Order: sequence, then structure tokens, then C-alpha cells
Amino acid sequence: MERLSTIIFIPIFSRVRYLLQVGVGRILFLSVFLAWTTSSLCQTQPSESGGSDAPEHKGSCCSVCNQGVVIGAAGVPGVPGQHGVQGPRGDPGIGLPGPRGSIGDQGQKGDQGEAGVQGPPGKLGPAGPGGEKGQKGEPGESMTECVTPTPPSVVAFSAFKTAHFQGNDGDVIIFEDVATNLGDGYDSQSGVFTCAVPGLYLFSANLLSLVTGPQSYASLKQNGVVVFSIADSHSPNHHQSSHSVPLVLSAGDRVWLALFGSGKGIYGDGNRYCSLSGILIQAM
Repeated sequence: MERLSTIIFIPIFSRVRYLLQVGVGRILFLSVFLAWTTSSLCQTQPSESGGSDAPEHKGSCCSVCNQGVVIGAAGVPGVPGQHGVQGPRGDPGIGLPGPRGSIGDQGQKGDQGEAGVQGPPGKLGPAGPGGEKGQKGEPGESMTECVTPTPPSVVAFSAFKTAHFQGNDGDVIIFEDVATNLGDGYDSQSGVFTCAVPGLYLFSANLLSLVTGPQSYASLKQNGVVVFSIADSHSPNHHQSSHSVPLVLSAGDRVWLALFGSGKGIYGDGNRYCSLSGILIQAM
């Protein structure tokens, strides 16, 4: 009997040892196998009492089942495997664009911007109509001495253009480089001479044309009326043009030089090729 148990359980122990080496999963398989093997032995082992063939009582087992069989504890779990290689990126989905969203609310009004650069002076307007004669004033107090303002005995000015000037019909040519201004009749900001002393004046204008581009076309005007014109259309060379005229002016009359025609211009630099001048010949 002991020899039979040894013969049966030696291969069983060998299997247990192998299953402990290969992992916990196979220990479960071994447990099922042992339960099946011992159950078979218990059913086929004859009783030792009198050699009877009668089987053992139900629920009992032969002594073979308890001879040297010990089931060990579960083994340590194995080391987890490494992560697999990441798969390729899938194709992008295909779908229709969504509906257009509604218009948002209007934003708040922004801060006021800075003032822009002051523009060039505009064209001179025509002289206004004369006013109505005022009422005669009351007699003044008698004075032993009366002081009468003395008008300037000499009125004369001369001014020059030191930079190129281009413009359109009616644009005033401002001669900003003033050499003489006796009587302060010429305004270098507007380019206009205003008569303060009535009398006979002589005005002269000298212009130099550009080599190419705008031609030099200009007119001398008295209160907006053309007195004379200067024109030069020869290119591609510089040409000097000039004109002079005597004028009888009243107090408040204005005289200036302006372009006529669209896209005209004159030459100008520090050599003072272009000028406008006027002088009182005789007060009246």
C-alpha cells in the first residue's frame, strides 16, 4: 500500500513543482487534477477489515488521501509585461461645417482719437460787398491839439520761394523767405499783401520752371481779379519768366500770386529763383 502511494504521488509532486514554476494559473489546474485523482483512489481502495469488497461509507475516505499530500500556498504573481508600441494615428473624421453663428452684440464706443495734423491753408475767398454808411457821430470835445496818425512814408516788400511748389488752379503761392517788409503789408503765412496806404504801387513776379513735370503757370490777382499771367511750357530745361505792373490800390485791397490750371508748379531752392515784390511809388 505504501509503495502504491509512493508510485502515485511521485509524479504528482513533480507536476506540482513544475506548476509552481510556470505560474499561478497552472496551480488551479493542478488542484483540479489532484482532487480527481484522490477521489478515484478512495473509490477503488478495498477496506482493510476482512477483505470485504463493500465500499466505504459515503462521506469517508481511505487512509491514502491523508498520507504526505500537502498543497502549497499560491506563488508570487509574475512581473507585468511591458507596454506595447503605440498604434498609428487614425484618419481625420469627415463632417460638414457647422451652422454660422449669430452676430454678436455691438461693442462699446472707443475713446476719441487724437486731433489730426492741421491742413494747408485754403483758397482766398472773394472780397465781400461794401458795408452801409454809418450814422454821423456826435461832436467830440474841443481840443487845442489834435494828433493825426502818420502813415508810413515808405511801403515795400520782397519775398522768395525756397522750395518747390506744386498745386492746382487757384492755390496761392506763398513766398515764405521775406527779405524786406517795410510797413508790414506782406503776410508770409498767407502769401497776401494788404494795402494800408492808398497810392500807386509797382509789383513784380519772377518764376523758374521745373525741368520736368508740372509747368509754371501763375497769375497776379488783385482782390481775386487777374491782373497778369506768367506761363512757361518748355521742357526739359529750366526757364526764367517775369512780369511787372503798376497798380493803384485803395486801403484794404489785397494782392497775391496764384497758380492757374490743374497740376502746375514752380522751382524753388536757397538760391531764390522765384520771388514776389511790391513798392509804394506815390501815396494818394
